[in-house]
Amino acid sequence: MRTSAINYVIVGVFVLAAIVGIVAALALLTGRTGATDSYYTIYDNVGGVKFGTPVLYEGYTVGQVEDVEPQMTDEGTRFRVEMSVQEGWPIPEDSSADVAASGFLGGMMINITGGDSPVMLEPGARIPGRSPTNLFTALSDIAGQFQTMSEETLTPLLQNINRTVEAVNGPLAEQAPEILREVQKITEEMARRTPELVGDLAEAARNLNEELLSQENITSLNNTIRNVESTSADMDTLGTELLEMRREIAGVIAEVDSLVGDNSEEVDAALSDLRYTMGTIARDIDNITYNLEATSRNMLEFSQTIRQNPSLILRGRETGETGPGTFQ
Repeated sequence: MRTSAINYVIVGVFVLAAIVGIVAALALLTGRTGATDSYYTIYDNVGGVKFGTPVLYEGYTVGQVEDVEPQMTDEGTRFRVEMSVQEGWPIPEDSSADVAASGFLGGMMINITGGDSPVMLEPGARIPGRSPTNLFTALSDIAGQFQTMSEETLTPLLQNINRTVEAVNGPLAEQAPEILREVQKITEEMARRTPELVGDLAEAARNLNEELLSQENITSLNNTIRNVESTSADMDTLGTELLEMRREIAGVIAEVDSLVGDNSEEVDAALSDLRYTMGTIARDIDNITYNLEATSRNMLEFSQTIRQNPSLILRGRETGETGPGTFQ
């Protein structure tokens, strides 16, 4: 009897230890082993997100999802996801909480991508997030689009190609023997005329060689090359002379500048006299012009008189007789 009681005690202790171990393991797996801070985010779709979904910060597990609460808004249904994060874990205010899959066939998780802001979020604040993308839904959409494209585009295209090939094959099959006979005739004609064509090409090559590479052409080419070399040498000499001339012109300009600078007073005086002379001419220009015009008319009248009576140069002009009432 005593042995049976001892066995019961041992079994009870073992069961109690197993229960404690299971509770501790569950606490470790869920991340609820210490104090936490609460944050939340809002998604349009929470496919795969539920209580216990891991919350990671840049790939490191820092907490889990505590609750998913649907909210009805004017824009539609939204889902508020409550997250518990290790107490004191710094999260910049420009961070984002994105739902992603841990692998191709793995479960969903919320990965917090840290921002660059020096300001940290307070516990209870909202972390902006993006809804998850369902890979299989995306593949299904792509497959549907491909099927639609196949039915509406590829199938008609293949049918058109098939009809075109059939339309071409009929006449081509009927005319194939005639086409082959024509090709054979052309091939035989080319084979017959090939030696003649080769001979003509060889003759043309010899004539071209004689015309282009004759001794006269070679001599002319050599002379041209020598002339070019001579011209190049002359151009080098001319360039040297031009540089020397430029230096001499620069020297002359410097001497002129020096001469003008040394005789600036005389130059100023000459300019003053020139301005005075031009002013005097400008004031008397009307009288000078009038006298020149009168002189021009007198010379014109004199030349006309001489042309009409050249003897006036020798005899002079006769004067009338003096009489009563006349003066000499």
